[in-house]
Amino acid sequence: KRQKREVARTIFRANVSMVAKQGSLLLGWAYATSRATRMGPETVAAHQLALSIWMVVSLVLEGAGVAAQVLMSKEWEELRMVEFSKKDADSATSSPAQRQLRKIHSLSKYMINLSILQGIIGAFVVYLLYKASPSFILTSDPQVRHQLLSLLPHLAAQMPLVSATLITESLVVGGGRFKWLAGGTAVSSMFSMFILNRSQDLIHIWSGGIVALFAGRLITAVLGILDMNGFFKFNKSTAVEDALA
Repeated sequence: KRQKREVARTIFRANVSMVAKQGSLLLGWAYATSRATRMGPETVAAHQLALSIWMVVSLVLEGAGVAAQVLMSKEWEELRMVEFSKKDADSATSSPAQRQLRKIHSLSKYMINLSILQGIIGAFVVYLLYKASPSFILTSDPQVRHQLLSLLPHLAAQMPLVSATLITESLVVGGGRFKWLAGGTAVSSMFSMFILNRSQDLIHIWSGGIVALFAGRLITAVLGILDMNGFFKFNKSTAVEDALA
């Protein structure tokens, strides 16, 4: 019964954290769109087209995030099994646990490097779209097209940041650090809305508020990864306690 209650409590906390994460993220996007609507119909049309392009590229980039989450979840579960199999207080410093921690560190480093590489590729794809400027994708309306083409280089420059954010967050989910994601996204969304409130044009919406949103998420995701790798552990004998929280 105790084990069932603990599992139920873990699921509940994870769900609450993920709802808070997604809710604050959607709030940030909604506020960005709200700011665009106040700048005129051409601006909000260009914003929505940019958002559509961003979502297509981001969905492709997030594919590696799914793999990162699955792999990290597997490695983290193996670490838990190693640590729980030991009865002594120094189990976290045992050789099997150390080897598993090194595997987690190696996986984290590999996926972060991959996120940067694929982010650069994503930036190149958006830049090619900007140079080609096909009217069937970027619209033929001159005013909307002008704003969108002005925005696309900024959108391309953001792809490495977006890719790194998506994959590091997936690693954090795989390691069970849901609180980092919920708290980080909430704070980042509030800060992003503060900046968005002062945006005067579409470029400032994306290069200011949206960048702030993802930069904040990336910082907290990196902190979550550092936590997973043992940088914030004050008690080595309870190395997996946060994974169950």
